[in-house]
Amino acid sequence: MEEFCRSVEDPQISEQLLREIRGSGAFRRFRETIAIIGMEQAWFQFRASALERIAVEWLEENQIAYSRDTNSEDPVN
Repeated sequence: MEEFCRSVEDPQISEQLLREIRGSGAFRRFRETIAIIGMEQAWFQFRASALERIAVEWLEENQIAYSRDTNSEDPVN
């Protein structure tokens, strides 16, 4: 979440999101804030890309063959 917050181009929104992810209840506040400012889709795409990157790195480190499905309706591809 922090990486996403820092990737937001608008400095005010970026700082607001960074404040929301501190302390107890951070994920709930983060979700509410991105909904209010209309950034849910951007978050979902960012998260999907990050998860794919983590998976690919792990597969490569463990020398496991993989392929990407480029015909998928997944927003990551």
